[in-house]
Amino acid sequence: MLDVTPLYQADYTIVLFTYHGEDKTVTNIGCRVACLIMAMHYLEETDTYAPEALLLETYEDELYNGAGIDDNNMVTILENHSFAGQWFCGNVKLFRRALHHVCPIVAFMGSGYFTSNGHYILIAGIDQYGRLIVINPNSEHNSQGFTKPAPFCGRPTAKVPLWFATALAMRRW
Repeated sequence: MLDVTPLYQADYTIVLFTYHGEDKTVTNIGCRVACLIMAMHYLEETDTYAPEALLLETYEDELYNGAGIDDNNMVTILENHSFAGQWFCGNVKLFRRALHHVCPIVAFMGSGYFTSNGHYILIAGIDQYGRLIVINPNSEHNSQGFTKPAPFCGRPTAKVPLWFATALAMRRW
């Protein structure tokens, strides 16, 4: 298991901006940001990135679209902070390879697993039984739990997960 420090959206309640009349906070729209920050902290062995600052940056850079940050803009955010990102079609072998090479995985889960309308989580490892260790930024209760990889791999209603790494970790592949 990767030693990722969990971050939870509910801890960040400051209104950062108003979009079409709605106040936006990390609490109400920040699962992607929280997952990116957790992975960035892990990869850089620092805690200098702030979820609120990153969400505000995405808004100011026009990477926020009203419903959140789209998939391509997530990669842009990583690149803006000297990380690399790539979307891939999930399968157990790729999950194991990414985690073996110390690359946390940010995964979109469609409705039914963590929320009724879709949600981003961080996959921080695989235990000795082949189950995935998940950090859910919207629920401490549902974090660090184990689940079989099948729901994450090739699920037709879910978008493909995002893995990323620093340039150093990518060279090891």
